[in-house]
Amino acid sequence: MLYTIKPEAGVAIASRCEMPALKAPPMLPVFSCPRGLPPDGYLRELCEEGWKTKIVKKVDSSKHEVYRARLERELGVLTEAGLSSYFLIKNDMIDH
Repeated sequence: MLYTIKPEAGVAIASRCEMPALKAPPMLPVFSCPRGLPPDGYLRELCEEGWKTKIVKKVDSSKHEVYRARLERELGVLTEAGLSSYFLIKNDMIDH
């Protein structure tokens, strides 16, 4: 590793940054989900499918609880931030 960054250095850098006030929240496109599902629900469905193929079958079961907690936390953050449609659009772009 070339550099070691200390947490206090990050705080010092962040304190010098300015965040411009937004006049309105960002306008993000809405993903058209199948079966009339809301974006949050469809993203969760896709994540559950991925969970079954990428975690359950490939990761030791002793680690499932840690991965499940992380999935729930990350889905919660995306839902709260209103970013489910954005990630569904990105997923669609990658798939096609």
